[in-house]
Amino acid sequence: MMLISTLLGFGLIAASLILFPSKNPLFQFRSNSQTPPNPHVIQQSNNSLRVPILPDKLKPKPKVFVIGLSKTGTTSLGDALARLSYTRVGWQDIRSRFLFRSWTRHDLSPLIAMANMYEAFEDLPWAMVYAEMATIFPDAKFILTLRRSDEVWLKSILDHTDRRIWDGHRVIYGATRGRGHEEAYLKAYKNHTESVRKYFSSSGEAIKGSRLLEFIIDAPESEEEKERGDRWSVLLRFLDMDDGQETRKVLGEFPKSNGKTSWGNRDPFRFWWTLDRITYHGEDLLVGVLEWQSWLSNLIF
Repeated sequence: MMLISTLLGFGLIAASLILFPSKNPLFQFRSNSQTPPNPHVIQQSNNSLRVPILPDKLKPKPKVFVIGLSKTGTTSLGDALARLSYTRVGWQDIRSRFLFRSWTRHDLSPLIAMANMYEAFEDLPWAMVYAEMATIFPDAKFILTLRRSDEVWLKSILDHTDRRIWDGHRVIYGATRGRGHEEAYLKAYKNHTESVRKYFSSSGEAIKGSRLLEFIIDAPESEEEKERGDRWSVLLRFLDMDDGQETRKVLGEFPKSNGKTSWGNRDPFRFWWTLDRITYHGEDLLVGVLEWQSWLSNLIF
């Protein structure tokens, strides 16, 4: 029964992508202009997209990119931004896998197209393209999510890669599994942190603090601080949003998402758990459909 449901899920997703390409925002925008230089990515793309100039009163809220690596609380920040009414793209969206593969092929045009359609972005591939996004969207803000110590992050990523193997980790860390490659994983984590800090504090960039926020997702928090909504306060001030007590009361407790316990306790009969399994095991097929549709759309239009 589960096999039939899985195959049916593949068929429905593939059919919708092929039959209704206009519904897929990845392929609604194309351009051949040059991307800004970025020393922090594999190689530069030859594709970009010109951002439209709008009157001040029509301009959307500044975009927010959550650029921490995996297991630093990126999903929690994404959930928080969604609660603040930001339209959001996260790793649970299959298109993020397509975007990651586009980045590995040095093609940023799909990423820029997606960035023009949403307001908040988290996890990969956005953590790898912060410099491009900072240049293309000069008003955008960036949140570097971190753990309270390097050791805590390492334990978390080791547990994560024990549960599932993903080829993309080889690109980021040099190995698909963390266990047995602890030094390489930790080095990549530290290098990413330092690269982000250096970029946003370098000459010619905005002063650190105005565009970049470092957010330690598991920083010690007293019951009083939790009751006051101090984590909400930090985020709201950074986003220049109302930080009043009533606002924080309405928002409730700050999200704590995608942790080890929540992952292990998911009901296999719940829709989203099943969709996650389909996405994970069928990633190559689903991304292949997206890539084929992209090629076909470019060929026709």
